[in-house]
Amino acid sequence: MYYDRRKNYYKNEGKKPKEIVSLPFLSQCLMSTLLQRPDSARARPSTLLENDESYEKLFHQSNALNTYFVVASWGRSIDLRLKELKKYETAEISDIKFYVLYYFCCSKVTSLYPSNAKISGLENSDIEDAEIDAASDICYDIYRELGGTDKVAKGTVYLEKIKEKLKQEFEL
Repeated sequence: MYYDRRKNYYKNEGKKPKEIVSLPFLSQCLMSTLLQRPDSARARPSTLLENDESYEKLFHQSNALNTYFVVASWGRSIDLRLKELKKYETAEISDIKFYVLYYFCCSKVTSLYPSNAKISGLENSDIEDAEIDAASDICYDIYRELGGTDKVAKGTVYLEKIKEKLKQEFEL
């Protein structure tokens, strides 16, 4: 996995797009997990880095490097799997992928509040297709029940329903 600090650096080096993680994508993954805001990650991706307070929380010097790797790796795996399944429209993938990441992350650390400390302690960043499929099915069903639009994905009700489901399933 390559972190693209300068836009298109690794693309110009001949690396495969699926191996490259951009700053905006990493920020969205961190926003959806560490700040528990997949709605903001979906709705306002370009403004994440403009807010100094958000930036400081996402890229705090005390955050473990493993956290960035794990979250980016899971985010990339989820994005690729949702596309591979061919059961979701492109717009639906954009709407649900950060919720799937949040749901998956919460289930891995058994908490509604996945933190740097909890995530960095995970040794294995690998994620099984079956795990992604299970999380995406749950998130997609809730998304469709609420109307299945980008307005749903950018609102707060969807996140509340995801949290309710997590509380039920994992007794959090």
